[in-house]
Amino acid sequence: MKWLGEPVESEKMAPKWFSFNEIPYEEMWSDDIYWLPHILVGKKVEADFLFGEGDKVLEYSIKPLEV
Repeated sequence: MKWLGEPVESEKMAPKWFSFNEIPYEEMWSDDIYWLPHILVGKKVEADFLFGEGDKVLEYSIKPLEV
């Protein structure tokens, strides 16, 4: 997969490139650490999250999808 275009900053995000092992999950939304690694290696997933106070992930399920 190749990227075309230029990332654009928004109110919620300032896009930056990171190596796979240096992704700052602690600065991202709390659910990203669960599903993003799957996507970055080319998998598709169906995910459900239950959030509590402060957007803390209370429960989650991630189901791999066949491509």
